[in-house]
Amino acid sequence: MRRGSSSRTGSGFVRSFINLGLSHLLVALFTAIITAFFYSFIFPPSSSNLLTTPPLQIRPQRKLIIGINSFHTRIDRRQSLRNSWFQWINRSEVEVRFLLSGEEDSPSIRSEAETHGDLLLLPVGDHGYAKAYGTRTLLFYRWALATYQSDYILKIDEDAFLCYPRLRFELEYHRPERLYWGHYHACPKGPVWEKTLVRPDENFMLLSRDLVEWIVEAGNRFPLIDTDFGGTSLMLWIVGIETRKFNDARLVWRELSSSEEIPENAENFCENNLHLHRVGTNAMVKIYEKVKSGPSMKDRGPQAAKFKSFSCGQEFNSTKYYE
Repeated sequence: MRRGSSSRTGSGFVRSFINLGLSHLLVALFTAIITAFFYSFIFPPSSSNLLTTPPLQIRPQRKLIIGINSFHTRIDRRQSLRNSWFQWINRSEVEVRFLLSGEEDSPSIRSEAETHGDLLLLPVGDHGYAKAYGTRTLLFYRWALATYQSDYILKIDEDAFLCYPRLRFELEYHRPERLYWGHYHACPKGPVWEKTLVRPDENFMLLSRDLVEWIVEAGNRFPLIDTDFGGTSLMLWIVGIETRKFNDARLVWRELSSSEEIPENAENFCENNLHLHRVGTNAMVKIYEKVKSGPSMKDRGPQAAKFKSFSCGQEFNSTKYYE
């Protein structure tokens, strides 16, 4: 009896040992898969591998692609942009599109699209303010990469006045590599991972193409977080990537009693500024008329603006930058 009992005990020990080994093996395998998954996201490839393979078809070349959040009812806002700073844009080098929900398709929207050729209907629902803006941004990025070959991709709001001639002038002095340009809410000091958890406001987010390609490639591999806001979503998508954060204080977010209020000395606004947020439909055109007749545009075009900006750990001095 003791021998049989000992045999059963021994075989039970072996089975327990095997089961324990299998459990550890499964845990190790699961851990390895999860680690590899997050490692590929948090620690992306080097810059030499950051670019995806372009499709075989030849895509039109553009210096810049601009996407502007909009809604189907805001025809007056879209028209105010067409009648103002859009007039500076050469459509052979810049592609600009208003981003609308595909649910907003209607005869009036189709007519507007055929007339102006600047609407892009995205396969996302119109859920109102600050809803699915991250998804809208990702869909816009996918469309931009699939449709054009470009150096930079910019996303702004429809109530923004853009000093496009100044932006176009200054893009020549940046290099299209890991550029993350905007007006940052904070630039904390600390470990490398902590420094990545900062973001520019989503009313102006300009990225070089390589960063957009990384985001789209990551989004094709696994779902990306959508916080409903484009700025915070974008921050999380590229966390861990070493970017060149250009914190530009000339991107003006104003707090005025009325969006139709025109800045003082508006004719000189683009001399030392790049962008004005929260601009009403009437003010948009009035500012444009003032600026285009001002000395900075009429007489000599944009010059090298002299300004300093603290770009998240590194002072940006334009007087040296343009030399």
